[in-house]
Amino acid sequence: MLMFIHTSCKDLEKEMLVSTGTSSDVTATSARISGEIIDPGNGVIEHGHCYAKTPHADLRNQKTELGSATAKGVFVSTLSNLEAGTTYYVKAYLRDHEQTVYGNEISFETLPLTLPVITTTEISNLTQNSASSGGNISYDGGTPVTARGVCWRHTFPNPTTADNKTENGTGEGPFVSDLTGLNPATTYYLRAYATNSTGTAYGNEISFTTYSPPAATTSPASFVTNISATLNGTVNAYNSSTIVSFEYGPTTSYGSSVTADQTPVGGSTAINVSANITGLDPGTLYHFRVTAESSYGKTYGDDLVFTTAPVSVNDRDGNAYNTVTIGTQVWLKENLSVKNYNNGEPIGSAISYKETCSNVAAQLQVIIDGGAGGMTLLEAEQSSIITSPQRAAIENLLTQAGLTNVSNYTIVQTNIALQSISDSVPPSFGFLYSWEAVNDSRNVCPAGWHVPSDEEWTTLVNHLGGESTAGGKMKEPGTSLWLNPNTGATNESGFTAQPAGYYSSDGYFTDIFRGAFWWSSTENNGLDAWHRYIMHDQMTTERGSAEKTRRLSVRCVWD
Repeated sequence: MLMFIHTSCKDLEKEMLVSTGTSSDVTATSARISGEIIDPGNGVIEHGHCYAKTPHADLRNQKTELGSATAKGVFVSTLSNLEAGTTYYVKAYLRDHEQTVYGNEISFETLPLTLPVITTTEISNLTQNSASSGGNISYDGGTPVTARGVCWRHTFPNPTTADNKTENGTGEGPFVSDLTGLNPATTYYLRAYATNSTGTAYGNEISFTTYSPPAATTSPASFVTNISATLNGTVNAYNSSTIVSFEYGPTTSYGSSVTADQTPVGGSTAINVSANITGLDPGTLYHFRVTAESSYGKTYGDDLVFTTAPVSVNDRDGNAYNTVTIGTQVWLKENLSVKNYNNGEPIGSAISYKETCSNVAAQLQVIIDGGAGGMTLLEAEQSSIITSPQRAAIENLLTQAGLTNVSNYTIVQTNIALQSISDSVPPSFGFLYSWEAVNDSRNVCPAGWHVPSDEEWTTLVNHLGGESTAGGKMKEPGTSLWLNPNTGATNESGFTAQPAGYYSSDGYFTDIFRGAFWWSSTENNGLDAWHRYIMHDQMTTERGSAEKTRRLSVRCVWD
């Protein structure tokens, strides 16, 4: 509806007509209002809008002044310095020298004052010590933005302007922030901020990690044999593609290198890396270190050393043993023959079939020299020259070699047989030991070697194809030592197992020339411990549990 107010009673040739339009671009402190001159009459000397916080606004209230007009048309007033969150009433007006005409009244409400609306820009141009970010202020909250930028810290999330910050001007719109002086390989938390009269608003939080040269740590070598080893380390690439290798050689000058199996690596956590090397010299000390290189630099792990296994080794008593590499393990090729622990103290339980035969033959020689060599073993016992347990022990030595009817052997015949047996048994049969000796902290093995655990025996057997075939691959071929048939014996592993048998808990040699029995260092229960054995008539390797008082062979494995 149009409303006409006349300031004069004078008749006019033509009435002025005006209409109030709509509000637009309303903020907390301003707005735009349209109007339309429908008929300028005889000419308008002033037009615009009047507005107030109560209805029925007129020129006694606030107004805009847009000047004169002579033609129809739309006009727009900008209302400023308004109060936030307030309802205003507006009318368009026309004025000539005689009268003022008002349009219809409309109302609108200014927006309340708020914090600015801001988003954080993703990180770009990331380096070891710097980065770029920024923000975008899409609304100033109703009052001008007087400060803006980004703030950050590395200790914990939700940084504020009390932490590190940039200052990037004022006003709405996008802006760019450059961060400098950052620490390498450090995670930071960042938010854009904007401040107006209401307070400070923060954008969404983002985190980033600065780049760094990779971190490299050398770890001890593993699976060291007499000619090969596995080199180990860890590398943190700090989110850069990183090439990893190992340097190695007899000195800290190295001279050789090998690429790690896992190269290249990435990410921001430590990754295990390794490389296998071969063609090494036995019994030699080698230096090595891990190296890691990315576009941000090259780093080196600490120098570490390892020593390859020797071709041969001596025990505490000076007995020499050859070594053999089988898979990732290095073993002695002969059974242990030492009589003293590594500290020089005697191993009380050590006993040898070869040595026992020789010693008994020497004792019988004394009887022979005394004139009783023609007696049989039974007659010598009946004449109290030997005891019943002695006769039983002597007959045990003979029957282990496959001899029969030994009770009728004369002392001379027994002496000759025992000496012949002793001569035929190789030193590599070694000695037989109780499990207590095997488990003694004074160590029966040469320095740098140890009695294998049950798990280490399993590793060996599995490498040779498992229990069903490993025995044949471990046995020395032929029947010069092994009782016929020596089933499946190829010794393709180089282990060279020989049938040294064992010594029973009741004091007798058992399965000499028939089987090989070796202790593990692993206890089964309070009375028994695990062992491995191979028999002449099978190609398997068996796992068993034997009384700790029984005496078995020992094969040492390299530390």
